[in-house]
Amino acid sequence: MAVKARGGTVIVQDPATAEVPEMPANAMKAVKPDYCLPVEEIPELLSRLVSNGRRSIAVKHHTRRNDCRARIEPVERDIEPQGITCPECGGSLASLGKGKTAQFRCHVGHTFSLESLTEGHADALERALWVALRKLNEQHLIQHNLAAVESDPHMKKRFFENAVAAKQDMEKLHEILSRL
Repeated sequence: MAVKARGGTVIVQDPATAEVPEMPANAMKAVKPDYCLPVEEIPELLSRLVSNGRRSIAVKHHTRRNDCRARIEPVERDIEPQGITCPECGGSLASLGKGKTAQFRCHVGHTFSLESLTEGHADALERALWVALRKLNEQHLIQHNLAAVESDPHMKKRFFENAVAAKQDMEKLHEILSRL
């Protein structure tokens, strides 16, 4: 969208030729591409566009965009969803290959071996627990402050109980983090 908004030429790979057809299909949903071609035809088009400077009218009409729109259906491929997510972006991971050579790839292209996936998930889990601990600490402080200024005894008690619960949850999270 940024390229198009600045007057640039948008070239999208034909989803039917893409390893992950959803990526170019999503790009085409977001912005109307000027060109939609199989990946092997894109370098020739880039060379022509660069050698002609700004695109000419003749080049502008050389597009297969309409063909692409008709073929935005998923292409069968040997990638099975695993029910696990990418530790970098949270996208679902697909398994490529089997055994020691297996790799896991998400929808944006982050790729992991089984070992690097394990490490990435451990790091992501620890980061998430630290964020949770920080949010619980904030919750404890907010509830404690609300209890201090509240005049209604029932609400004061409720805020105080929430502050105590957040403090107890923080202690449990500290225990979990100490084991990581």
